[in-house]
This record gives sequence, structure tokens and C-alpha cells, in this order.
Amino acid sequence: MLAAISAIARPAIGDDHATCLSGHGDGAVAACTNLIESKKFQGHDLAVLYLARGFARNVLGDGDQAVADYSDAIRADGGYALAFNNRCALYNIKGAFDLALSDCNRAIQLDPKYPNAYLGRGNVYRDLGDYVRARADYDNAIALKPTYVPAYLARAMSDTAAGDYDAALSDYDRVLHLDDKNVAAYRNRGVIYFDIRDFDSAIRDFDQAIKLDPEDIATLNNRCSAYISKQDYDRAIQDCSDVIKKKPSYVKAFVNRGNALRLKNDLDGAFQDYNQAIKLDANSSRAYFERARAYGAKEDREREIADYDKVIDLTPNNSVAWNNRCWARALLNQLELALSDCNESLRLQADDPFTLNSRALVYLKSGKFDLAIADYSASLERRPNNANSLYGRGIAKLKKGDGSGGNDDLKKATEMQNSIADEFKRYGVS
Repeated sequence: MLAAISAIARPAIGDDHATCLSGHGDGAVAACTNLIESKKFQGHDLAVLYLARGFARNVLGDGDQAVADYSDAIRADGGYALAFNNRCALYNIKGAFDLALSDCNRAIQLDPKYPNAYLGRGNVYRDLGDYVRARADYDNAIALKPTYVPAYLARAMSDTAAGDYDAALSDYDRVLHLDDKNVAAYRNRGVIYFDIRDFDSAIRDFDQAIKLDPEDIATLNNRCSAYISKQDYDRAIQDCSDVIKKKPSYVKAFVNRGNALRLKNDLDGAFQDYNQAIKLDANSSRAYFERARAYGAKEDREREIADYDKVIDLTPNNSVAWNNRCWARALLNQLELALSDCNESLRLQADDPFTLNSRALVYLKSGKFDLAIADYSASLERRPNNANSLYGRGIAKLKKGDGSGGNDDLKKATEMQNSIADEFKRYGVS
């Protein structure tokens, strides 16, 4: 967290001091430069001017020059905790984590009661994935300043990354108690609610964030996703269309709207959106993935596989794409290739019930009934009410001569899904 500038220790000269210390725009940079070049300041007073110019330059997006100014501030006053803190923040943004930690450690050493420095160091640890140390620093910042909203926000983000959603939600609640118009808290809390599948709460938070910031297209797109998850496709389409109107190059909105259209069985509209997403970003693995699913819905297996090829090229550790290509190849009776894909998916995500079910189909169609039964049974251990796995296992048992066990599985599967026999006929299995 960058620190703002405290008042300079000596009287101002003209209007340049006020402009310099405002920290805003080219005018602040020019004013600070005039004061620095006047040679009338030294020691801490000079360090404050360098800090102010660095802050202004960072606001203008010139991080490299800001780092140079903070370094000059430190040379002018080696005990200036704010300068070390601000340089720590910029080093962290640049990914220079060792330098960032060194600076934040020095800031804390110089001023152990400086909450910004603990916040800054916590941010470094969070970005390094060391959530335990990050939380300890955020705790220290909050202990020093119990109403410190940025520290609560940062701790919530760290806990979210660590998977501790309850702690994160508690901190976002605290932020909104302190500041009921905090857009980031509504936005981020909504994302957590979405991830834990509390879509109504997610939408309420996204509503608040959008009300406070109508131009927040990322949150508008997130609300589109939440409406899709609630199967409210018309509202989803409206939200994503609004995003596209505001920013026609926003790839995620085209993909999300494509998903809503696909789920409404408007495959032509879905393909138009997926194609536009790919036109905007030829390396969007998600756009290829979702278009592959649309081709699957059309039973156009060759194009489905081609899109999964692209997904795997772009994201080779995507276990779901490997599984989905395995399934598509199994339906085309490309059984050796399908088996290879399923095995790779299981290497990446061991014991995944969906992939075990896919590989079981490969074994079933290959006549390897014992292996098919084993995989269907392993899948059912994790998804005991899956009609597809039950029916497939029943077929495999019948092929093995286990009439009683096979018919029992088929009966249970049909009770769960009365169309399951027709589904397997489409797979080429009966």
C-alpha cells in the first residue's frame, strides 16, 4: 500500500509546495521538480519532495521513475520509513519480491507502529503464496489501526486465496460495516458467494457493486455468470449484452453470452458469440472450450475434438479438456486415442469421477468388461446416484454373464433417468 505524503517539516515557498504535495498530475511532478532543483532543501525536507514526486509519477503510471524518486528520497534520508514502504509496494508490483521484502522490513524496523508497512509486507507474502505470514502482517496492521479498511480487504483477499472463505466473508462484512459504499468489498464478497454456489447472495452483492459503480463491467459480467448458474438465461443475456455495449472487445462477455444462448438451445447465436470471442482473442482457451461444448451439443464430434485440441495446446494441464476429448473420441470409436486422453486426464486429476466414467465407456466399447466395471464402480463411489455409471456398469455385468447384478443396475439407472437406455444407444452401446 502506497503511503500519501505527510506535511513537509519546513515552511512552504510559494504555491509549489501545495501543488507538489497534492500528488496529482503532471502539475505535481513539475512543482516537485522546481522545488528539488531549487537546491534550497536537503535531508528529510528533500526526501519528502522526492517522495511526493514519486507518488505523483506512480499515479500517472510511471512506476520506474517513481522507484527512482523513492530511492532518491532514501538517499536523502536513510531513516524515512514512508519511502521504504512505497518502494516496497512498487517492487512487489514488479515481482521483485526479495527487494520488496527488504524495503518493507526496513520500514517496519524504522517504525514498528506503521500499519502501512505491515500491510505492504503482507501483500508481498500474499503474492508469494505465503498466506500464513501474510495474515500475520495483516493482523498486525489491524491491531495498530482497527478501522484500517485496506488491511481488512487485503486479509480477505489472502484468506480467499488460501481457501478460508468463512474468514474472508467475515472481513468483507467488517469492511462494509466500516464503509457501506465499498465497491471492492461487495464485488469480492459476491465472487466468494458465487464460488460457494450461493448465487442469490452473489447477485445481491453484484447488484450493490454495480449500483455504486455502473461502469464496473467485470462485475456486470460476473452477474451474468451468476444468472447463468441460476438458469435465468434471459437476464444473463441482458447483462452480458450490456457489457458488450460498454466494451465491444470484452471477450469474457461474448463467451458468457454464448453459454446462455447455448443453454437456451440457440446454438446459432452461441456460435456467433464464441466465434467473435475467438476473433478478438485467438488464444482464449475458454472460448474454444465452450465452443467445443456447443459442437458436442450438435453432435459434430470432429469439430468438437478440433476445439479441444486447441484448448489442450493452450492449457495442457486442463484435465477437463482431456476428459471431454476422451469422451468425444469414444463416441467416434477412436478408442485407443480416447483411452490415452482419459489416462492423461486422470494423471492430472486422480480419481475424478467424470473421467472414470468416460474411461469406463472406452473399456465397455473395447470389450474390456472387467476394467469397465472397475471404473464405473470407482466413479459411483464418488457419485453414487449417477444413472450413466449405473447403466454402463449394468451393461458390462450383463456382457460378463452377471444377469442378476446387471439387471439390478439397469433397473436402478432407469428409475433415476427413464431415457438412459436411449442415451446409451446413441453411444453405440446396447
